[in-house]
Amino acid sequence: MSQKGKSRILLGYKISGNPLFVSICAIFATLTTIFTTVLFIPIPATGGYFNFGDAGVMIAGLLFGPWVGLFVGGIGSMLGDVILGYLPFAPLTLLAKGLEGFVVGLVADPKNRLRRLEWRDFIGVGIGGAAMVLIYFIGELLFFGGVGAALDEIPANLIQIGGGATIALLAITSIRKGLLASSPLIRTTLFPTNTPPSRENNLAVS
Repeated sequence: MSQKGKSRILLGYKISGNPLFVSICAIFATLTTIFTTVLFIPIPATGGYFNFGDAGVMIAGLLFGPWVGLFVGGIGSMLGDVILGYLPFAPLTLLAKGLEGFVVGLVADPKNRLRRLEWRDFIGVGIGGAAMVLIYFIGELLFFGGVGAALDEIPANLIQIGGGATIALLAITSIRKGLLASSPLIRTTLFPTNTPPSRENNLAVS
């Protein structure tokens, strides 16, 4: 791990108190909270609910890497639980959705890819979604109703992951082109300055 100014580089991505870094985390956490709370469907069998917050979590990881994904997934989704009155689930959501965003960003590794959709993006949302489902399964098993509730939660979580992944993957190419590829300040705030440009970043985008 290296350190430069107020930024630390860990796993190839900056962690910073820079106002732009904090603002990006806050904006995407807010969007994730909105995606979580605007349209949700309670699941009586488990006491949980179906929502579209995973789209925001995955978009953050796919755009900005693991650390922004971790913060956005954990904080944004947990606030959704608090707002909707699912407070007992909030700590589990913090862990499950934070891990989801972290894994998506780590596997997708977007710092060298500012425009195109690649196989890493698909694998990232798949593994990140699986990590979320696993954490919720363990939490339900241990704290929220045992084996029955844990098993009942899996189908809804898988559908939720599928929906979130579809939205994120459909949106990510245009967002990368519009936000990252055209905003050097965002790139230098989030990604190491010695990150080599990939071939795709030099290609024209139709």
